[in-house]
Amino acid sequence: VLNPEKMVVKEGARAMTYLSLFDYPVDAAIVNRVLPGIVSRGVGEVDVVEPSADPYLRQLQSIQARYLAEIERDFYPLPIFRSGWSGEEMVGMERLAGLAVDLFGDADPGQVFFRGQAQTIEEDGSDYVLKLPLPHVELDKVKLTKRGDELFVTIGNFKREILLPTVLAQRDAAGAVFRQGVLHVRFPERAGQAVE
Repeated sequence: VLNPEKMVVKEGARAMTYLSLFDYPVDAAIVNRVLPGIVSRGVGEVDVVEPSADPYLRQLQSIQARYLAEIERDFYPLPIFRSGWSGEEMVGMERLAGLAVDLFGDADPGQVFFRGQAQTIEEDGSDYVLKLPLPHVELDKVKLTKRGDELFVTIGNFKREILLPTVLAQRDAAGAVFRQGVLHVRFPERAGQAVE
């Protein structure tokens, strides 16, 4: 849950990264306090279609549109649910029920909106590639250490231990790259090692 504001978007991205790091599934993002007159035309394409007559609110709409576009790009492929700005606190069953309708319409808010694998292993010629979704992280912020059949992924103060399957445990990790929020760790065939 986040608002279309600079620091809140950054904290939402950080939370998403740590949840992914520890295999907690995230199936949607909820953006609240969105001003009226802002529409999405596709992933990362957000426009103000009904600018406010008030210069302050018009500027705030423009800022929100920019951050909504960032949210759509950064949290893709998750569905994004939006709720409008409310002049009241969401306290009590009646207001919460109204918020649920505003966010989800006829959809069941208890359903899982997105299912994706936490990690995959793919063959690439004689190499294997371990793919870990880690959105909102830059490669220079990630430290990888392999010991035996474990791969340690460290981002800042957070460390995740991944128990590697035998096919990867027998190999050394040899490089990593990020592609669209997914860390690709390459495990090449060792010299003289037969392809499994």
